[in-house]
Amino acid sequence: MLGFKSHASYTLDDLSMNNPDMVLDMLNTLRTQLTPMARRELAQLRAIKQADCESKGLEFTDFYDWDLAYYKRTKTECTHNIDSTLIKSYFHVPDVVCRLFALFEEIMQLRFCKVDASVWHPLVELYEVWDTNEFVGHCYLDLYSRPRKYANGATFHIRSGFTRKTGA
Repeated sequence: MLGFKSHASYTLDDLSMNNPDMVLDMLNTLRTQLTPMARRELAQLRAIKQADCESKGLEFTDFYDWDLAYYKRTKTECTHNIDSTLIKSYFHVPDVVCRLFALFEEIMQLRFCKVDASVWHPLVELYEVWDTNEFVGHCYLDLYSRPRKYANGATFHIRSGFTRKTGA
C-alpha cells in the first residue's frame, strides 16, 4: 500500500510521531501515568456521591457514568469555592459565539454566515459554514434551555446533504 506497512503508517508519515509504534508508546506512557490519578479522582467523586446520598437519606448503590459531570462540578464548586452560575454571568453568549467563530476563521479559515431561516425554535440560529468560497455545511446553534429540550450540553450530527453547490 504505497510502500507503507499499514494505513496508520501512511497517515502518520509526515507528522512528528511518524510511525504507529511511537504513538502507541506515548499512549501507553500516558495511561501508566494517568491511571492512578484517575482512580484517585474517581474515589473522591464516589465519596462525594456517597455523602450526598446519605445527607438526602438515599441508599448509595454505585457511581455511574452519568454521575460523573454532576459530581465533578460539585467537587469543583466545593473545593475551589467556585460558583459556575456567577462565572457564566461574565460570558455574554453573543460575544462568546462571535469570538469562537473568529477563532475558527483564524485557525481553520472557516467563515460563518448567519442565515435568516425558519428553524424549530425562535432562539435557534442557523449559520452557513464556508471554507474560502466552498460551502461546507450548516451549523445550528440551540444554546438556551427551555422546557422539553435535552438539558445537558450536547452535539448532534445532522445528516449532511444539499442539492446545489451554493448549499441550497
